[in-house]
Amino acid sequence: MAAPLVTIHHRDLRFDIDIANTNAIRPHEEALPSLVDKMMKRIHNDGYVKHPVIVDKKTLVILDGTHRFVALKRLGCKWVPVCLVNYKSPQIHLSSWYRTISDLKTENQLPTILKSFRVGITKTTQKAAESAVGSKLVPTSILTSQSGFIVNSKPMDIRRQYDLVKRIEEATRKAGATIEYATPEDAKHALNNGTIDAVIVVPQIDKKSVITVASKKQFFARKATRHIIPARPLNLFIPLEILRNRNLTVIRAKLKELFRKKHLKHLPPGSTVGGRSYEEDVYVFGDMQS
Repeated sequence: MAAPLVTIHHRDLRFDIDIANTNAIRPHEEALPSLVDKMMKRIHNDGYVKHPVIVDKKTLVILDGTHRFVALKRLGCKWVPVCLVNYKSPQIHLSSWYRTISDLKTENQLPTILKSFRVGITKTTQKAAESAVGSKLVPTSILTSQSGFIVNSKPMDIRRQYDLVKRIEEATRKAGATIEYATPEDAKHALNNGTIDAVIVVPQIDKKSVITVASKKQFFARKATRHIIPARPLNLFIPLEILRNRNLTVIRAKLKELFRKKHLKHLPPGSTVGGRSYEEDVYVFGDMQS
């Protein structure tokens, strides 16, 4: 196996920058068509891809960058720039995205929507509703400003639990409400501040389930996982023409030359790159003359 194009050592974690065949990469989440279309248009107009897709080194399962991967594949790229990491590392954490609900018409709208799925609904406290999901007793629950609703259903695996969450999301949107995604802490903070109407609590996925689902070529619903990685490489600026080339020897030679002309700058958490602020450390590639 060829040596990676670039290796970054961040504390005890290694980041290998390389390319991988699109057919070997394994997404584990559904991609949102509108986001893929938007990213395809931007990458096509730019003529290059900025950032790598972050994948598990052993399985090539995507941890971050699903929409970028799908966009590149649909743009005819045989290869995708990747950042290979050891997914088993305790430095890589797996969290979730709660769903926030706003613009509900009435207080009874959510219970009515839930009943349409023929699931049992138990009214309780916020804490009890969230704890029931955390204890893996139920697939999901709903928090409102004053109470919680536990959603009881027949036993189902974690992927099907997220399918149920997805269907609840879709029905809520169809009823005219707005669904967005937030960390558990931010979602509950917004609920307690009264800036949203309700929160959908989702089950926690583990790393093994991510690998298993992707290996079976199945998918979790979008926004099922939130991978927290301590550092991120940025600004590779790899031309599409290189990624469309089918001659691997030529590709690697061109990429080695491209990286030879770049320098690497380490920026701490909270830095802004390209108009976006990053909570993690970032390693930014730049031209030697810049």
